[in-house]
Amino acid sequence: MNPEGQGYSSEELKRHATSTIIIMALMGTLITYVETMVTPAINILVTDFHTTYTQISWIITAYVISGTISAAIFGRLADIVGRKKIFVALSVVYTIAVSLGGFATNLGELIAVRALQGLGFGMFPVAFALLNDQVPKERLALAQGILSATFSAGAALGLVLGSYIINTLDWEWSFHSAIPAAAALSILSFIILRDSRSPAREKIDFMGVAFLSYTVFAFILAISEGQDWGWMSPTIILLFVSSLFSLIYFLISERSLSDQPFINLDTLKIRNVLLANFSGLFALASLYFLFFTIPTLLQAPAPAGFGLSIFDSGLFLLPAAILSMLMAPVGARITLVRGPKVSIAV
Repeated sequence: MNPEGQGYSSEELKRHATSTIIIMALMGTLITYVETMVTPAINILVTDFHTTYTQISWIITAYVISGTISAAIFGRLADIVGRKKIFVALSVVYTIAVSLGGFATNLGELIAVRALQGLGFGMFPVAFALLNDQVPKERLALAQGILSATFSAGAALGLVLGSYIINTLDWEWSFHSAIPAAAALSILSFIILRDSRSPAREKIDFMGVAFLSYTVFAFILAISEGQDWGWMSPTIILLFVSSLFSLIYFLISERSLSDQPFINLDTLKIRNVLLANFSGLFALASLYFLFFTIPTLLQAPAPAGFGLSIFDSGLFLLPAAILSMLMAPVGARITLVRGPKVSIAV
């Protein structure tokens, strides 16, 4: 029995598991809502901030870089420090970032806020870990399916509700509309969540964290800006090379810390773990491509685009978001009944 499970009846533990699922679903919906509702506003932001599409793309790039680093680091830190502590801390930071978003007065401030919002993406690996700890095995696949479905549920809200808010009010209110939900997430997480296991008594490999962060930062920055800066430009080449050397140093460093590595590289030798990570990477990359690039194309005037309104471009992508949302629980059910191989194949 885990430390905080002692003294609770099975019915109480079941209710707590349900509450945990609801909090994680709120988290997933909120984050994807905020991220997708930014996309329809890109054309307006270009005009309001008197900038270019190349410069405005940094509101996406900053978030992706920060979010990727956050997901890679905070999932592991949660094992060391405590999963509830990390989740609540990230939710508070995310609430602050969302609250500041609508008050940005220039592009630089908005980019900084977006980078801060990216830290909130670190809640996702912690959320899956909390579900794994606190949800019974027979309900775990469904719980994970529900959390996965929130990616599309939030996207659907962001594309339609966010577009409507931007059309009727202004882009600032798309951030303001998320403040109550973000604040509620922080409060409910602090009150309801429990750590189901004691934190690991390990030292934090800060050097490993630094090199892993730089590896991710340099690589994503290079692939994000390669087209604009030139793929063969000295800056892009330097970013790729330095990212590679940083990754090599990180791998060597982690191997030397065989007793307490920041990331246990041996787990990647397990075929299912490796394939699951690649499948997740492919799925998330596909969703980001769909929800972060298509709306801009739809809103761009002809002949470069289709000249749709902000709201119409959101409606155009709504069927894809709904279908993805519906298929997540179906995939979870297939996994439970037939196994993950059949679910991935479907």
